[in-house]
Amino acid sequence: VDPATNVTSIENQYFENYGPPFGNFFIHTVQSGNNVVLPCQGVVSIVVDIYSDNPTYGDQGTFRLVLQKQ
Repeated sequence: VDPATNVTSIENQYFENYGPPFGNFFIHTVQSGNNVVLPCQGVVSIVVDIYSDNPTYGDQGTFRLVLQKQ
């Protein structure tokens, strides 16, 4: 989280190797207005893309994660 702007982000990050034939999986932030912390509402939101370095499995899709204090 950038403390000056409250923008959330994840640099390209390796997170798992599921073994053959899947390959290595990575996650990174996708440009979005939903990458934000809203402290007064108790919300943290981030939009990410998950992909494999194995071309057969490639891009697994874009997902939005929202955490909200209850």
